Amino acid sequence: MTQQDHRRHAADFPLSDYDFMELVMFSAKVESEGFEYASENYRPTFQDEALADWIGDYGYDRLRALSAMHEQRLAAFWDSDDADERYDAHLDQERARDKAARGAVDATAATRQDADR
Repeated sequence: MTQQDHRRHAADFPLSDYDFMELVMFSAKVESEGFEYASENYRPTFQDEALADWIGDYGYDRLRALSAMHEQRLAAFWDSDDADERYDAHLDQERARDKAARGAVDATAATRQDADR
């Protein structure tokens, strides 16, 4: 499949505000770390399951296609007056979700330990 084919397919996934912010976060990592490193270590966590599945194991090519598809929108985001605030808010929400998920895992483990006693 060619890069152009990937772009056409990327167009099948309109990004929700959340998924767009995930792409924003990824683009920031690409700028600071390089595409390959960012793809391996900071892959977006899309809420759209179909989009997440489409990215799947084809991360490099398909993340490139998705980024290229939204290049102008990403540039406009970074040019906006509230870009830093929106970026930080999404990062804070992501950290809160991670903390809540860790808490749920810890609570489940504690419940299992109690049941084993």
